[in-house]
Amino acid sequence: VYNDKYAKKNVYKQDAFAQYVCGTLYDVQSEFNDALIAYRKSYDGFKQYWKDYKTVVPMRLGEDLVRSAKLMNFAEEMEKFKKEFPWVKDDADSEETAEVMLVALAGKAPIKGDYFIDAKLPDADDNAQHVRVAFPKFVPRPSSVVEVEIAVIGQEGSPHAGKSVKADLMEDITAIAKKDLEDRIDRISAKAIARAIAKYVAERKVREKAGGGLLVNLATDIYNIVSEEADKRCWQLLPGGIYVARLKLAPGTYRLAANFYSKHGSVLDQTVFNDVTLKKGEKKFLPAFCRQ
Repeated sequence: VYNDKYAKKNVYKQDAFAQYVCGTLYDVQSEFNDALIAYRKSYDGFKQYWKDYKTVVPMRLGEDLVRSAKLMNFAEEMEKFKKEFPWVKDDADSEETAEVMLVALAGKAPIKGDYFIDAKLPDADDNAQHVRVAFPKFVPRPSSVVEVEIAVIGQEGSPHAGKSVKADLMEDITAIAKKDLEDRIDRISAKAIARAIAKYVAERKVREKAGGGLLVNLATDIYNIVSEEADKRCWQLLPGGIYVARLKLAPGTYRLAANFYSKHGSVLDQTVFNDVTLKKGEKKFLPAFCRQ
């Protein structure tokens, strides 16, 4: 609805991560044609993400595109994706293999703050009238997490013991929020300036009716300053980034861990999943969250 309203004005047009999740859910239901459509849209989204937010196309998406095209017997499309993702093997997935998909949320999304532009304009008596315009800006809350993985822990003697997969950054919410605000700042600024002009006109009328005077002028200036505030509404509970990892395992019961690493390689946080039972061909979703 939002993008329909502003046609092609918005840089943020679709959510590549959401399209990817749709593809995996269609996969679970064996709706492979719909899965391929969603993966295609996700791929288009990630190519745009790279241009706008410098978020790379996830390696795993290439495997899903090749596999889905193969399942639909779209040979030409499969070959096209294999050229674009040369590391993908034809046997990337097997009906015998089970899989867990980790969706990890890390850090905190940025919050909005104010920045102000102040000016002096003449009132009816040629006295200086203080005018303030407030604009929103995003204040980042940098995350200490630089890498996420899902790993098998325990399982001594098992061929999967110690197996791990690094997660891809699927959604850089901090970068998206900042770019989206920059994209909309002209529309926001127009409203902020119109609001300031309306207040300026109203305050001139108050000064005229009150006959001016130092106290009246001071009171209207103070009101202008303290009442001016940007629209700082934002979703403060969002994470700073969303990571996804998919780990293929033989059917069985496992103890798994989602590890969140700092830039120094230390584990900042860990979420342990006990007794994760996987059946042949099953896909299981696991959530993890680190606020650091």
